[in-house]
Amino acid sequence: MLTVVRFSRITAIITLTLLLIPIIQIALPVFASPATTQAPLVGSWNSNVNCTPTTVRITDITANQTGTTSFNASPFSPGITTTVSGGDAKRWLTSGPTPSGWHSPGPACTITNNFGNQQGVFVEIDGVQRASAVFEDSSTSYDPTNGGGSYGGATVNDFTFNMYDPAIVSNYGTSCTTAKDPTCYGRIHLEIDHDWQAAKYCASSTACDPNALNSQTTAGVTLIDFQGFVYWDGNNANSASHSFSGWELHPLTGWRIHQASSLNVGISFTPSSPATGQVVTFTGTASGGTAPYTFSWTFGDGATGNGNPVTHTYTTSGSYTATLSVTDSKGATGAASTAVTVTGTQPTSVIVASDSAPGPSSLATVGGEKLTQDPAGKMIAVYTDSSGRIGLVYADSDPMLGGWSAPAKSSVPIAPYEWPAAVLVSLTSLRIIVEGGSGTGIISDIPVVIQRDSQNNITGFTIGTPRVLDPSGLGRYPAASLLHNGDILAAWAWQNSTRTMVKSLRWDSSTGWTNLAGSSSTPDIVLLDSGSITWFVPSIIERLDNNNVYLMANRFTGPPETIALNKATWNGSSWSWGSQNITYETNCSDADDDAVSLAWDPVQSMVVVAYGITGTLSYGVFTLNAQDVKTHIDTPSLAVTNRGWAGIAIHITTGDYYLFLMNVNTDGGSGPLGYVRLPAGGAWNPTVNYLDSATADQVLSLRPTGTSPTIDLLYATGTSSPSTLKFTSVRPSNPSSFSLSANPTTLTTQSGSSAISTITLTSLNGFAGTISLSRNVSPSGLTTSLNPSSITLTGGGTGTSTLTVSSTTSATYTVTVLATSGSTSQSIQVTVKVTDFAVSTPSSLTVTAGSSTQSTATLTSLNGFTGTVNLATSASPSGATASLSPTSLTLSSGGTGTSALTVSSNTAGTYTVTVTGTSGSLSHAVIINVNVVASSGFSVTANPSTVGFQSGSNASSTISITSLGNFSGNVNLAESVTPSTGLLVSCNPTSVSLSSGSSASSTCTFTSSTQNTYTVTIAATSGSLSHTATITVQVGDFTISASPTTVNVQAGSSGTSSITVLSVAGFTGIVNLSTSVTPTGLTTSTSPASISLNSGGSGSSTLTISSSTVGTYTVTLTGTSGSSSHSVTIAVNVQDFTLSVNPSSLSLAAGASGTVTVSIASIAGFTGTVSLSAVCSPSGPRLSFSSNSVSLSSGGSGTSTLTIRALHKTPPGTYTITITATSGSLTHTVAVILTVT
Repeated sequence: MLTVVRFSRITAIITLTLLLIPIIQIALPVFASPATTQAPLVGSWNSNVNCTPTTVRITDITANQTGTTSFNASPFSPGITTTVSGGDAKRWLTSGPTPSGWHSPGPACTITNNFGNQQGVFVEIDGVQRASAVFEDSSTSYDPTNGGGSYGGATVNDFTFNMYDPAIVSNYGTSCTTAKDPTCYGRIHLEIDHDWQAAKYCASSTACDPNALNSQTTAGVTLIDFQGFVYWDGNNANSASHSFSGWELHPLTGWRIHQASSLNVGISFTPSSPATGQVVTFTGTASGGTAPYTFSWTFGDGATGNGNPVTHTYTTSGSYTATLSVTDSKGATGAASTAVTVTGTQPTSVIVASDSAPGPSSLATVGGEKLTQDPAGKMIAVYTDSSGRIGLVYADSDPMLGGWSAPAKSSVPIAPYEWPAAVLVSLTSLRIIVEGGSGTGIISDIPVVIQRDSQNNITGFTIGTPRVLDPSGLGRYPAASLLHNGDILAAWAWQNSTRTMVKSLRWDSSTGWTNLAGSSSTPDIVLLDSGSITWFVPSIIERLDNNNVYLMANRFTGPPETIALNKATWNGSSWSWGSQNITYETNCSDADDDAVSLAWDPVQSMVVVAYGITGTLSYGVFTLNAQDVKTHIDTPSLAVTNRGWAGIAIHITTGDYYLFLMNVNTDGGSGPLGYVRLPAGGAWNPTVNYLDSATADQVLSLRPTGTSPTIDLLYATGTSSPSTLKFTSVRPSNPSSFSLSANPTTLTTQSGSSAISTITLTSLNGFAGTISLSRNVSPSGLTTSLNPSSITLTGGGTGTSTLTVSSTTSATYTVTVLATSGSTSQSIQVTVKVTDFAVSTPSSLTVTAGSSTQSTATLTSLNGFTGTVNLATSASPSGATASLSPTSLTLSSGGTGTSALTVSSNTAGTYTVTVTGTSGSLSHAVIINVNVVASSGFSVTANPSTVGFQSGSNASSTISITSLGNFSGNVNLAESVTPSTGLLVSCNPTSVSLSSGSSASSTCTFTSSTQNTYTVTIAATSGSLSHTATITVQVGDFTISASPTTVNVQAGSSGTSSITVLSVAGFTGIVNLSTSVTPTGLTTSTSPASISLNSGGSGSSTLTISSSTVGTYTVTLTGTSGSSSHSVTIAVNVQDFTLSVNPSSLSLAAGASGTVTVSIASIAGFTGTVSLSAVCSPSGPRLSFSSNSVSLSSGGSGTSTLTIRALHKTPPGTYTITITATSGSLTHTVAVILTVT
């Protein structure tokens, strides 16, 4: 025995080994251990606890969460509590030999939890294991809840440890390393309290004897049952030693060795002697107990699993113990273990056949399955042998163990069979589309019957008689695909000297081979090129989300280096080909060793396409979503000599992409087989992982994506006949993940209503964690919600969310639900069809008072609406009645229905009839305007009821008078006008004669020169009968205005005025502009000279004015349109100024000076500043102005004095002084003669 004691302040912590002896320092009596009791214990095992336990699992308490999130989510919150001041509920004793001062009654058996519900907090947890234990938290006195008295000199410690559910925690030592580790959910802390020990509630030989627990159970081995009270210790909510949770069973009140139940558990596995890397299938059995059962597995190598059966792959040879734990619906548990001996290393490949034709003719082209796995899990391989025959082999057990059958062969054909494309129709039926047989280039369909035993093991094949699909002898490279409805779509290349194409036929069990539409036995031409005559090599794939079919093909030899595409669209009942795109990709290498490869990605619901990029060592890889959006994820340049024979595959669980290829020695040559991988959410690893190092490997064919987690392929070794056909398999480990499903995947709901689909998440391979849900909708118009938007899964568990959809717009929508947890994501699509119906009727009806009128109400199904629509009518105001027959119609999808509508009234007037169609929550209404006319009389109408014309012109309206019923007689017409002046009305004739059922007319002509809007009432009278018709008359005109209306210009310059023309009362037309001037001497122009007006519009023109003659002028600008003419006048002032001097001559002696007065005067309102200057010729005298400028107001004048000084040296003689006055463009000069003596 080894005892380790650690002291920290007053607390002693003693770490115990499995053989720890008691160290509690008080005397305790010895009783028989409860673990040795033979009879099963029921109820509380501790006589001091008067509660009935609730049997739970640890995860029921933790709610699959950690920290405070667990507290908030757990139905056990807040756990046991106490109101004793300073007391702690976890130490509270129950009614037994209680110490002095104990506060009764101890912890409650049942609480009201934080959700307001009653919850039992005295629990039993069965079939768990414990970790190592320690004594800690020593004390010498009771807790205040128990009176606080002394233990009587003894020191007692809590006995503490963690327990865990082995179905969740497979290895305690490596579990719960962080708060996000889901193994934390299956761990909880337990304590046998020191107060309970001191009070002898948990003394020796009691139900909660800590020493017996330690000595009679082994940590990590013994299955134990525990009872105790659920308690929350918030101080340890984030503690790693406390499993990142505050939950405890404290006080722990009892334990026992796990009681054997009637639950019987068994294990079997296959193969019985697995090799490393080989998939082992484990199957568990359970009987007894209460179904359903939950199966949890540990495989002995640290891996776990959930469900039944499960698969596992051991990566290292050795002996392992696989353990199955089963829990029934009542919490009873059972377990079983078995030894698994894993030997050696699984072979990298096995031989399928040794007589194959060379790969390029046997396995080449990727357009059809050469390797398929049937629903019973059996593998079938199809090839052509060295004699040109079809060969068929199968493996009923693991194909990597070499359990392939001897080949079944067809008869030797006239022309060797090449490029077989197999389609598995059912467990007993296979069809092979192949070239050759009765002649080269002939495309045939070979039926094969698969023989099976009662366990669906394959026992042999019967190869039927070929049927020729294309007898032309010009076909090659067949492809085929089994479609979701059981049809087969076959396609093949066809070429002559002028055209190259891809043809296709569709097969169904009732009509056989036809074109896609089912209307002819002539193949469809899916791709056609008359420019570049090189062979297409086609490949086909059907989307599993919307069932559209892609046919892609690249050329056997280029140029062109292209991929061609055509798509067959599924409409719910059939397909139709679209338009070809010959250049869908333009950088593709030849198909002789790199035909375009197609695969389905079930994780992301994508079609994945791979092809060689010409002139590189890279591969083009792209995905296509349901909307045909293309996203490239090309590989980097690969470390190979040359690359060829590639194919793409997707792992169904991880979503990783695997591109298989051969490192060939030359284009179309041979070389080692390997693959590169693109992990989901990551990047391509360009390092090739080699599977077969043989340099003669040539051509591979991948098994299409199915339900198996392995990636399987055939390939040929040998470049001459016969070659060896081999099988290999890449078997990635199955990491924890989850699956996503929807039920149903197609919803149909009426407009305005809602529908739901249940979204189910299922843990795979032990996945545990929180998954976030999101969604997107295409097209817009649909409202969606997910509740809840996140789901937390336990290992092997499931969770659901409800997708609710609704819309008021009839259409077909696609909802993509995306589930994400970390880097793992899954998506699924739900199709939503929102249906509706439409109601239509005539917009108006005329009814003769006292009689009825018949019409029709039509109902139309929209977007597949089916159901019964109830019809009802209402009329407003009262006085009219409406009825429908029938009053309900049942519509089929896309159909229509009619109901007879009858409207009647005895009172003339205007009514509205509403027809309403209702089906469930859908309701649509249409309104009909009903005019009820008198049964005997006449009606009067005007057409048009609104007329317009230009002022000075005229217009007319036709007045129609119609006999109603049996009316006959003269009708007199009279008119009245508002306003009463400005419009002349003349009706001809003013009286008409009607016979029964006849009509007559009168023409009313309107004339006016006064712009306005007039209301003309035509009164038609005959005896006491009188009816009126109203005509609105708009007399249109235009106005003309100028801005400014006064223009001042300097003589010799020009000025402008802006002319605006405005439509009045709906006037339209061209207004011509002209000018007249008085008096003469002024030049004018308009630009433009005419303006086109729309009703209510306006236009402008610029009037330009110029003159060199000073004066005041009047410009009259006139706008004319037809008989309408309007004018505006513009006053124009042509302005100037005068210049004069006084005196105009003077005589000065040398050395003397004199002055001249310079006078400036305004003419015609001139205003402005006049600048003055003077020069003397010849030079000599000095000149200066008193002011160099003069400012003039309109009509004003001003002066400046010019001083002239003759210098002493100025020679005598005559001088001319020129004075210049300038303002803008105006300039005037005057001369002064100077005589110097």
